[in-house]
Amino acid sequence: MRAVLVDAAARHFAAHPYGDVTTKEIADAAGVSMSVMYRHFPTKTDLFREVTLVPLISAIEEFAGSWRSQRGRPWTSYQLAREFLRDLYVNLIDHRDALVALVSADGLDSDLVEELVAAINRLFDQVLLIGVYESERVGWYDREGLDLAIRQIAAMVFGSIVFDRWLLPPGATNDQENFLDSLTQLAVWGLARRPPDGYDEPETD
Repeated sequence: MRAVLVDAAARHFAAHPYGDVTTKEIADAAGVSMSVMYRHFPTKTDLFREVTLVPLISAIEEFAGSWRSQRGRPWTSYQLAREFLRDLYVNLIDHRDALVALVSADGLDSDLVEELVAAINRLFDQVLLIGVYESERVGWYDREGLDLAIRQIAAMVFGSIVFDRWLLPPGATNDQENFLDSLTQLAVWGLARRPPDGYDEPETD
C-alpha cells in the first residue's frame, strides 16, 4: 500500500505544482481512504520527501554495496564508474516522475528544501568518500574538485532522464547498455580533468 501511495503521489507532484496537490487527491488516485493515507504519511511533506529521496537513496546504497563487495579484487575504474551510473540510471528511470517532481517543485517550505538538500548532500558525501579512496588507489585522478565532478556526472544521468525527449536523439536510450557505455566513457575520461596525452590545442589568431 505504501508503494501505491508513493506512485500516485509521484504522478501528482510531477503533473502539478506542489502547493496545488492535496493529500485527498493522492489518496483518491491510490484508491485508499484518508485514514490509510495518514497511517503511512501523516503530512504531504512526508510524502514528498519519500517520493523524491527514496530512489536516490536506493541507488547510492546499491552502489556502495557493490563497491564494498569488490574491494578484495578491485574492479577497473571503468567498471566502478559504470556500476555507479547503472545504479543511478536504473533506479531513477523507474521513478522518472519523482525526478520531474523535484525539478518542477514550486511552493516548497524553506525548511523542507533545506532538509532535502542536506539529505542529498549526505548521499553524495558517501560517493565522495569512495571516490577519494579510489583516487588514492589508482593514482590517475586526484581528489581536488572531485565532489563537483561526481555531482556533475550524476547530473548527466538526471538530465538524460528528465529531459530525454528534448535533448537526446530519437532512440538514444533504446539500447540501455550502449547508452550506459557512452555515459561511462564521458565520466571516466572526464575524471582526469586534463587534456589527454598528445593533445595540442590549435592556436587561434
